[in-house]
Amino acid sequence: MTRGNGGEKRAFDALSLDLAETLLWDTPELSSRSTDARNQILSRIFRKPDGTSPSVEEIVRVREGLEAEWVRSGRPLASIRPTELIATMGVHLGAQRVVPEEEAVAAYASAGLRENPPFINPEAPALFRALEEIGIPVVGISNSQRSGRAWQSHLQESAGLRFTGIVTSSDLGVCKPDPWIFQEAARCVRVPPPRILHVGDRWRVDVQGARGAGMSAALYRGLWSHYWTFWEGGAEMPPEDAHVPCLDHLGEILPLLGFPEERP
Repeated sequence: MTRGNGGEKRAFDALSLDLAETLLWDTPELSSRSTDARNQILSRIFRKPDGTSPSVEEIVRVREGLEAEWVRSGRPLASIRPTELIATMGVHLGAQRVVPEEEAVAAYASAGLRENPPFINPEAPALFRALEEIGIPVVGISNSQRSGRAWQSHLQESAGLRFTGIVTSSDLGVCKPDPWIFQEAARCVRVPPPRILHVGDRWRVDVQGARGAGMSAALYRGLWSHYWTFWEGGAEMPPEDAHVPCLDHLGEILPLLGFPEERP
């Protein structure tokens, strides 16, 4: 156990925080609009040999076919890097990319985020203020088709949530619970995994994933009510002998870090 700047005892030196259904949530409608926005971007960055852009209908047809192939091959969609998606789509469309790759990837990662943002957990601002006061860095981890850079910029601009960094599955090409994504998060905050607490809403991908990478973990249940009814897996309760904290409020993270709880 280490001590903070004011001499407080710290149980951990950094916090790793899941995004979806921990820090934020969306709805099927918001998700659909974001997908539509990405398809619009893909339509604009390609030109066919006749000089025209692929229609959105063509983009949807090709994209859905590729996604089905990736799923059949055991590759989660959130693990597909945007560079691979864009390059592969160009081949199947018979079209050329007409904007620089970096610009295309950045546009794809942020498409629709400003126009149709997810809902932010109302408990998050108070937690982040408290963490900043006690000097605990926060790294985000998410299985997401958006880049960590896009999420970090959006969450700071829209809600004032300051992350040291955010690592997503599409950045690395692997999804939680793969240990690499947690290890990359540890490198981001420059804290060894045993000194990091990870908090997320899924037992397998968050709790078991973090523990498999050497972190400690807690299961957050505060946004389980926002799960989509058709979301595969649903809520995942831990085994009775797991000895893992189960949290209903983000403020309950603070005592686990060694500090008094503060509720929004």
